Amino acid sequence: MGDNYNLMKTNTTRKFISPIKVLLSTLILTTCHLALARAVGIPSMQEYGAVKIGEPCRVVNAIGNKLLFTPPGFDHQVLAINSDTPGAQGSAVFVDYQKSTSTVVPLPGSSGGWDIIEVSPGKLLFESISDPLTLTTIDTTNGNYKVESSVTVPGNQYAWQFAKGKDGKIYMGSYPTSHLYSYDPSSKKVEDLGKIGPDKNLYLRFLAFDSKSGLLLCVSGMSESQIVAYNVTTKKQTVVADQYPIEMHTIYGKVYAAIAKQIYVFDSDQMKMIPLTTPAPPNGAKWESMALASASDHLLVRDSNNQWFDISKQGKCTKVWDKDLRGGGIVAMDANGQIIGLRGQEYFVSKPLASKIAWRPIAENPLPVSIHFIEADPQGGVTGGPSFGQTLFRFDPARQLAQNTGQVADGGGEVYDGIWQNGKFYYVAYSGGYMGIWDPAQPWDQYDNKNPRVVDEYRQAKYGSLIRPIGGIVQGPNKKLYTGWSAQYGKIGGGLTEFDPVTEKSRSWTNERFAPEMSIGKIAADEHYIYGFTSNGFNGVHPPNKPVVFWVFDPATEKVLFKKQMNGIVFSIPETGHIWATTTDGIHRFNPEKMEFDYTIPWPAGTAPKKGISNATVRENAAWIAVDNRVIKLTDGDQPKLSPLFEAKSRPLLAAGYDGKLYFTQEQELWAAPVK
Repeated sequence: MGDNYNLMKTNTTRKFISPIKVLLSTLILTTCHLALARAVGIPSMQEYGAVKIGEPCRVVNAIGNKLLFTPPGFDHQVLAINSDTPGAQGSAVFVDYQKSTSTVVPLPGSSGGWDIIEVSPGKLLFESISDPLTLTTIDTTNGNYKVESSVTVPGNQYAWQFAKGKDGKIYMGSYPTSHLYSYDPSSKKVEDLGKIGPDKNLYLRFLAFDSKSGLLLCVSGMSESQIVAYNVTTKKQTVVADQYPIEMHTIYGKVYAAIAKQIYVFDSDQMKMIPLTTPAPPNGAKWESMALASASDHLLVRDSNNQWFDISKQGKCTKVWDKDLRGGGIVAMDANGQIIGLRGQEYFVSKPLASKIAWRPIAENPLPVSIHFIEADPQGGVTGGPSFGQTLFRFDPARQLAQNTGQVADGGGEVYDGIWQNGKFYYVAYSGGYMGIWDPAQPWDQYDNKNPRVVDEYRQAKYGSLIRPIGGIVQGPNKKLYTGWSAQYGKIGGGLTEFDPVTEKSRSWTNERFAPEMSIGKIAADEHYIYGFTSNGFNGVHPPNKPVVFWVFDPATEKVLFKKQMNGIVFSIPETGHIWATTTDGIHRFNPEKMEFDYTIPWPAGTAPKKGISNATVRENAAWIAVDNRVIKLTDGDQPKLSPLFEAKSRPLLAAGYDGKLYFTQEQELWAAPVK
C-alpha cells in the first residue's frame, strides 16, 4: 500500500533453541489452538462452506525506476519494469516493444519494488519490498528470463534506488533504518555501512555516484531533509544541501536531482547542488523533472511548460515531446531515437513529437495481487482495489464479470475504500488525497478526467494536507460522504472530510478538533452524526503513540459532542440504526440521545482479539466482524448477540453482498461464504 507508514518492529534477543524443542512446542501450540477452536465451536472457513471464487485483482505497478537494456543474444533493446505489489508476489516485467510482447517473471518470496540495475551484461538485480528486503538477480540471456539468485537483507524493508560503484558493488538505501548498504554481486554478500543523515530520519531513499569525485550522494528524510555526500573509502559524511529531491540520477557521470520543481547538478569542487541553467530552457521556463529510466546516456528533462528535451553530453538541447501524459511520463529514449512512455497499465513507443499515441498494455495477464479493500456491489459480487496500483476491479461469477480497470487518478498510490451511491462508485485514494467518481454505465475516459474523474484533492493546504484515507469512506447525514485521513509526509496529523455528491463541494476538519497530534482512523455514520476513532497512523515520521480516542462529531454544528479513550473500530447497523464500537473486551453500543455507551456484549469464549479487529461489514440487521483471523457475526435487535462463524487462514477483509453471500479476502484470493 504505497510504503509502510510507521510499522516499526521491536528488536528481540535471539536465543538458540533446539529443533526438537521447536517441533514439540509447535505441536503443542497447534494442538491447543485446534482444541480451543473446537471448544468454542469455530469451524474452518471450508467447514463453514466457504469456497474460493477467484484471484480477481491483477495489476502491474510500475512505480519506480525502469531500465532500458539489450539482453545478450538480442539485436534490440527491451524495457524492464519492477512491478511493486505489496502483500503478494511481485514480478519482473520485460516488455519487448519491438515485437509488442511482454514476459512476466514472478519474484521469489517477495513483492517487487522500486529499482533495477544491470550488475553485469544481461544480469539484472531487482529490489523487492518485503520484511526483510529481497534482492533478486535475473539472467536475461536470449530472452530466457531466469531467476539466478535471491538474497535477503535483514533489518531493511526497502532499497529504493541502486547505485553501482567503481568497486563493482551495488549501493542502496533503506527504510526504516535509514542505513546505507552495499551488495557484492559476486559473493552475494551484503554489508551494513551504518546510518546516513540525522538519527530521527527513517528514509535513505535516492542514491547516485559522482564520477569526478567518486562520492556517493545520498538523500535522507523525512523528518529532516538532507543530501549527504558519502565517501565509500573513508566513510566520511558531508552534508551538501538541506533539501529533499523527488528523484536523482547519474547521467554523463554527473549527479542530477529534481528539487522543488527545479533540476540541480552536483558540483564536487564547491560541494553543493547548483541549478541547471545551461542550456537554458526556452521561453523563460525551468527544468523541473527527469525521465524515470535508470539510464546514463540520455538526459531527458521536462520543463515547467510540460515539454520534454534531450540534452546531450555537449549541452545540445533538442525538444522531443510536448503532449500532456496526464499522470504518465516519459521513460526513456532508445538507441533508435524512439520515445518510450508509461501511463498506468499502458505504454507507448513513438517518434519524437508524434501527433498520435498508440497505447499498448504493459502485460496481458499480470500476476494476481493482494486485495486492499472490497465493497459489496449492488449488482452482485464485489468492487475492490489492489494494495498498490491506482486501479479498481469488479468481480461477480454470476454475471461472468472479471474487470480490472486502468488507473483512476493521475498519480501514484492506491484506492483505500469506496462506496456505491445511485449507480456510481465514489472512491478515496492515496497519495494525492483523491476523491473520485466512477460511473460504469458510461464510457471509460480517465485520460480526460471524464469517467472516472477526480473531483477533489485533499492534499491541498486548505483541507489540511491530507493524503492517506486510512479511515475509509461512509455515507452520513443528507447522504453526504465522509472520510478519515492521515496527513502529508513528515506531518503529525490528519482530518475528516465531507463530500456532497449533489454539489460536489467539500469541507474538512483537521485533527485538532478530535485530538492533538493524531490522524483519523475508522469512521461510521448515521443520519445525524459521524463516529470514529483517532489513530497513530502517519506518513514518514515516528508515531507519538498517543492514546486512541473514540469521538462523536456533528457536521451541522461542526462540534465534537463526545470523547472517550478507547481503541477499536466503529460501525452502524442499517435496520436498527445502532452504533457499535469494538474493544479488546467486547463490543459496545453507543446511545447518541444520551451520549453514552449503554450496552456491552463480551466476545464469545476464546475469541477475544489478540492481533486486532481489522474491519467489519454490515447488511440489514447484522454485522460481520474480522477479529484476528476469525469472522464473528453480530445479530442486532432487542437482544443482540455475537456468534463465531468460522476461522480463516489469514486476516480477512469482509463485504456482505447484496446477493446473499459473505465475501472475504485471503490476501490475493477472493472467497464467498453462505450467509447463515
